[in-house]
Amino acid sequence: MESQDNGAKFLLWLTVAVAAPIAEELLFRGFWLRSLLGVLPTWGAIALSAVGFAVVHLNVADLIPLTVLGAVLGFVMVRSRRLPAVMLLHALWNTGSFVALLALGRVDG
Repeated sequence: MESQDNGAKFLLWLTVAVAAPIAEELLFRGFWLRSLLGVLPTWGAIALSAVGFAVVHLNVADLIPLTVLGAVLGFVMVRSRRLPAVMLLHALWNTGSFVALLALGRVDG
């Protein structure tokens, strides 16, 4: 792990834990969930946006965990009505996942 490029790891983290949560939350909670809340009951809107969030990641193995994460993020959005709070929660989740992958040696710099 010592021989890996820390600059590359930092850029990867910046993409995974900063850019992706901002873009995904603008789309899934900022736009789609808010739109669905106008036509579906709250839990239906959260569930549909959560499934969409999971499916867009194109990872069948993580479909259920990503759906659960999407539902939690949707619930936080509905309760707080603060998109930056959801972005921060998503960023923290992705940072934890990134650090875990680094510890397992599954992120190459």
